[in-house]
Amino acid sequence: MSRSKAMGIAILSFTAVLALTGCGSSGAPNPAGAAGGSTVVVGTWGGDYQKFLKEFVGPELAQEKDAPNVVFATSDDVSRLAKLRAEKDGDVGTMDIVALNHIQMQQAVQDGTLEEIDASKISNLENVPQEMTNPYWVPQISSPSVIVYNKDKVSPAPTSYEDLWDEKYAGKIGIQAPQAQDFFHAAASLALGENASSNFMAGLPLLEKLAPHTQVFSSQEQLGAALMSGQVWMTLNWKARAYQWIETSDTPLGAAVPKEGTYSTQFVMGIPKNAPNKEAAYSYLNAMLAPQAQLDFGTNMGYLPAATNSGMSAELMERLGVAESDADLIGTLDVDDVAANYSEIVDAWEQKIVNR
Repeated sequence: MSRSKAMGIAILSFTAVLALTGCGSSGAPNPAGAAGGSTVVVGTWGGDYQKFLKEFVGPELAQEKDAPNVVFATSDDVSRLAKLRAEKDGDVGTMDIVALNHIQMQQAVQDGTLEEIDASKISNLENVPQEMTNPYWVPQISSPSVIVYNKDKVSPAPTSYEDLWDEKYAGKIGIQAPQAQDFFHAAASLALGENASSNFMAGLPLLEKLAPHTQVFSSQEQLGAALMSGQVWMTLNWKARAYQWIETSDTPLGAAVPKEGTYSTQFVMGIPKNAPNKEAAYSYLNAMLAPQAQLDFGTNMGYLPAATNSGMSAELMERLGVAESDADLIGTLDVDDVAANYSEIVDAWEQKIVNR
């Protein structure tokens, strides 16, 4: 078995972050952080994500001064965001760190639930590109959205979001119920005639036309199985997920960057304003950005590391991201606009697309 094939098998079980369901709360401390007497509570996803936090961030945290014990508060991302809101007015919250995607984290910022990051307490933050930094969160990994397709069924290879609306693929387009933003971005980009950074609702009329020709799946695993079996021929998803499917499937799958442009989803960590142990939270964020933690986590998850000094090879960076020739097609979201309108986006997605 090839190294890349083995890697793909190892990461296949990672549930897409926006579709993760809670796996219960783990109260057992991470032994790697057992040197200190304090505790850092990390609100995050379960499964392989939590497993890799233990395996790759834990050893780096153990090297921090007064390294805290780690307790994982495991739930789905919607529940974590709801918990932040529910605990907002309390003197002391239950999480020291919360992990979300950058759109959800911006919702938390707009809710007034997050501490402003003191960059002086995270020495490894200097290795994160400025365009990825934010006053209220620290990025960990990222992945661009791409068109994922069956090479035997979709010919010629897709080059545009318009290909999803092509009549010859009617009924063969797969969508994942919890992942509204990729399809809204695609439709808005077509409607606006540019790589949409905001105004996602402009794409709703096009999505309503596409909806009758789609198959809806509740999870990444179901969508991936449908692609591999030929039930579905094309979808939108993160390149990380496409990489996993390509590496582990006998079905000839491909990933294409649309000519209209795309964007990357960041998975980030922030500190609640009422976190009980903010100093431990800073230690954890610094350990999360350590070069070895970034390399091992990104390699095993199939995502791009946030830090530039991870040591990931240029070849793997391209396989997990996009070719250098497509780099200009990766745009930046107006995350404040998307987050402010995200409830409307999700409501329209659920009512008019998923449950049409």
